[in-house]
Amino acid sequence: MIRGHLRFVMLDELRKKHMSGYALMNAIKETYNIKPSPGSVYPLLECLKEENIIQVKELKRKKIYSITAKGRKRLKNIAKKKLEILNSIEEGVNLLCGLSERSRDAELLRYMINEIKGGKLPFAHLNPELMKFRNCLLPYMVEKENKKIAKIKKILKQATKGISSIE
Repeated sequence: MIRGHLRFVMLDELRKKHMSGYALMNAIKETYNIKPSPGSVYPLLECLKEENIIQVKELKRKKIYSITAKGRKRLKNIAKKKLEILNSIEEGVNLLCGLSERSRDAELLRYMINEIKGGKLPFAHLNPELMKFRNCLLPYMVEKENKKIAKIKKILKQATKGISSIE
């Protein structure tokens, strides 16, 4: 999830409150169910500091990071671009759904877009299980070996049946 988006995620968390690098990693884990490594977070914090997007204050033996006015402006610009992209995607979804008879798929896509627009992670209430499932399934999306595909289909059918039986 976070690859390529860690900068935005970190700035958004620092917009909410000032915190240490360790607290920032935990806040990201709480929000996105993925804990970035210190090797990703601390160099990026240093880079953001050099760009005057965040500032650092020493509090006892901790460094407390906070977003600057320049950082807030940058975050606002990123959010604006994100909204433009989501609106464009939504337009495309509406167009495709108008041409298709798969209204349930359209409903799902609209739900996901609206969750993202609202700053939420779609299906967050099912994480981290969905993330584990996705990460497990992705390597097989290009699989050509019929035996493996057959096993995956069998597992998916069983899972679908089990979920469908929930009342």
